Amino acid sequence: MIGIPIDESTTGSLDMQNGSHVADDRQALESRLNTLYAILRQLEELNEQRDAVYARYRHLYRPLAEPWGKGMWWLWFFLLGTGTFVVLSMSLRVLPELESTSALVTFTVTAMLLPPIVAIVGATIVKRHYNTRRLPVKNDEITRENRATRERIEEMAAPDVTAIDRKIGEVSDAYNTFGYVGFFPERYLNSADVGRCWNFVRDHRAFSVQQAINLLEEELHRARMENFQAAQLAEHERTRRTVQVGNLINAIGHFQTHRDLRDIHDRM
Repeated sequence: MIGIPIDESTTGSLDMQNGSHVADDRQALESRLNTLYAILRQLEELNEQRDAVYARYRHLYRPLAEPWGKGMWWLWFFLLGTGTFVVLSMSLRVLPELESTSALVTFTVTAMLLPPIVAIVGATIVKRHYNTRRLPVKNDEITRENRATRERIEEMAAPDVTAIDRKIGEVSDAYNTFGYVGFFPERYLNSADVGRCWNFVRDHRAFSVQQAINLLEEELHRARMENFQAAQLAEHERTRRTVQVGNLINAIGHFQTHRDLRDIHDRM
């Protein structure tokens, strides 16, 4: 076998070049994730501002009526039972006219049993009638009224919401301009998860999005093992933020299409 001499100085130079290339890639990924984090955080903040605008008018809505529960049943039980007892008490004046002992016993038993029976049956009927008949009609009226209220709120909130939507459109332009569509998995597309992946890359623990996602999944799994309930709450919050960001990103196409159509119209 013929030996091929190796220039150690050349090998070292290649290793340095490869190391420098990896470092450059890591720094580029760190910068890219940092910019994505800033975009997502701004989208989340703008969404919170929009919610805050509508929250100022939330008191104008009428809450839907709740079904009657045990409390109302006991109230009607007391009212009907008391009413029946009062009626029977007013009938005590007929006692002197009862000559036979059997009639007196019958009246006494009736006076003892009739109030609770009337109260139980009556309270049950009243509660069921309200929940099955009156409640749906009442809530339908409230719903129609709230729809009209919503239209008024849209008009009152329009100036603030329009300004916020304009800013969302500007941020969405940045999202498209920097080519982030498809760059990061949608399941983790929220500022918290992107921020944690950015930390993994910054700390030299990950050198690609996939490696950062794997580390993130390991942390989430460890959190579920240590405290399942707290992890469930955190997962719910992550899902909520991801859905919000997803809705805003889906609106990005709407904003972009609107601008394209407007530009075409202006050029015509």
